[in-house]
Amino acid sequence: MDDYLVIYTDGSSAPKPRKGGVGFRILFLDGTYKDFLPNGYWGATNNEMELQACILALKEVLKINDLRGYKGINICTDSQYIVDHYKNAMFNWPKQKWIRSNGEPVLNAQQWKELIRLMKRIGDTFHLCVNFEKVKAHCGIEDNEAVDGLAKSSRKTAFRSNKISEHNVRRSKFKNKTVRGSIKGEGQRIRIHIVTSSYLKVQKIFRVKAEVVSEKNKYFGGTDFILSESLMRAGHVYDVILKDGLDHCSIEKIVREIKKE
Repeated sequence: MDDYLVIYTDGSSAPKPRKGGVGFRILFLDGTYKDFLPNGYWGATNNEMELQACILALKEVLKINDLRGYKGINICTDSQYIVDHYKNAMFNWPKQKWIRSNGEPVLNAQQWKELIRLMKRIGDTFHLCVNFEKVKAHCGIEDNEAVDGLAKSSRKTAFRSNKISEHNVRRSKFKNKTVRGSIKGEGQRIRIHIVTSSYLKVQKIFRVKAEVVSEKNKYFGGTDFILSESLMRAGHVYDVILKDGLDHCSIEKIVREIKKE
């Protein structure tokens, strides 16, 4: 794509404590390029950082005064998540009110909305389309390796007040991995310990990572994501009734709070 403004982006996340970073490189038609190393984000997931790298890159594009001679903008990313879903974010999810066909909320909806808004603004301002291209990670592509290094460096500058979203996290009681479907809603009463709690602003619902702590329950020790219309605090234990007949786990009723960790 010799006539395109090419942008390489990357996002990175590391645990304990979770910190995220972003980096991107803009390559111009005259053979020059400019690297960008924004501050990192506290508590960010890898997908949040991949999206944020694209968002910040498009904001920089809007600062360019003259893009005459360019036929479009091509964002090169090693994120399969972005390449697989950006068209859904453009055409499908807004019509579905950012709910997937199985009833689960679209994660990172606020960022997806911002990304699409910027893409449309670039179209209105410069009459250019934004494309996304999947590139292989860690395979010797110089520009991609460069932004990988930028994202990891950005991670080191993360500070607590710089967050994409609020993820309240507490220590888990078990060492089990989170497995989707390990807790099934069957209309049953169950006792759960909340490990993480996040509020999804677009869908106005809470998404918690919970582990079953009622020993006689067949799902004892299972860790899964559960949706709740009411606030459930990380580190707290609740008796709840789960909804029956859904493809995902969702709370019908909070019976009572048992204790705080």
